[in-house]
Formats: sequence, C-alpha cells, structure tokens
Amino acid sequence: MSPPLGVGFLGAGPVTQAIHLPTLATMADRFRVTHVMDVDAGLAATVAGRAGARASTDVEVLLNDPGVDVVAVCSPHQFHAEQVELATKAGKRAILCEKPLATTVDEARRIAEVSAVTGVPVVVGAMHVHDPACAEASRAWEELPGETTLVRVAVYLPHNDEFIALATDLVAASAPPPPQPASQRWDRHHRAAATTPE
Repeated sequence: MSPPLGVGFLGAGPVTQAIHLPTLATMADRFRVTHVMDVDAGLAATVAGRAGARASTDVEVLLNDPGVDVVAVCSPHQFHAEQVELATKAGKRAILCEKPLATTVDEARRIAEVSAVTGVPVVVGAMHVHDPACAEASRAWEELPGETTLVRVAVYLPHNDEFIALATDLVAASAPPPPQPASQRWDRHHRAAATTPE
C-alpha cells in the first residue's frame, strides 16, 4: 500500500479547522497533514501543532515543501486563483480549492489552462455535491416527468460564531493592532517629513 499523501493548507481559518482537518483525520491511511501556512504565524503554528505538521507564513515555503503532495487552498477568495495557479505549476499531485475557485471569468480560464497544460487536477470544494441526501435528490429528479423544472437557489448566510463554536474548538487569528486616530497619523507623517532632508 502507498504511504499517505501529504496535504498542505494555505489558510488555517475556520473551514480548515472545522471541516478539513477532522475529515482528513478519518482518512489517515490515505492522507496526512504535513504543512499549514497562514499569514498569522501564531495561528499557523497552533493549527499545525494540532496535526503534527510544519507551519509557515509564506506560500512559496509550503509549495517548495517536498512533503506536500496535495494543496488545499483555504485562503480568502481574492487569493484563490493565484494560489491555485502557483500550486499547479509547483507540480503538486492535486489541488483542492475552497469555493469560489475564481472571482472572474479570466481567472477561471487561466486555472483551466494551467491545469490542462500541467495535467494537475483542480477540484473545487463543493461538498454538498457528494452529500448522500443531495445525491439521492439528484437521482430522484432525473426520474421526474419532463414537465418538471428544477430550480436551484443560492442562499448566503452570515457568519455564525455560535454554531462554529459548538462545532469545533477554533483557534482565533491574532487581533490586528487598534487603528490610530487620523490626527496622530497625520502629525507623525508631517513631523517625519519636516525632519527629512530634501
């Protein structure tokens, strides 16, 4: 039997912690978490420590890690396309990207092209496609008479801290420093400008 594939995570937030890590723990014969990257060093280290993995704050460090066979892109949406493209070009065996895969049509086309050229499969984390209830509903819909119309609805719910707290023991990201009042920022800028030689 082949050794488990090493999985590297780009992003250590709630989806990584509450969904992916517990799921991978049930498939230890096939996958093991080897690297967790997050821009918050403390969060990356804590989440990686739970999985016995390495931690970093740099995408390139994770992509150059020979222990990472599969990359899971769980970063904020605006980074998905670039990170998927970089991971694909890094020669990883597969990429899982949380939805959305891209935020523009051009990004999606670029991902499709690089995946086709490299042969590296890119999978979007649309988990409900594989949910047993959804699979059964899809099978039943195919048997419905021709005059029936299937309507798909997308519902966006706000972040629910209470539900997430019940589902898992999440590690929170470090709080950003409090913003300075505009007057302090202006004063500091002008004092520095006044003391800087022309």
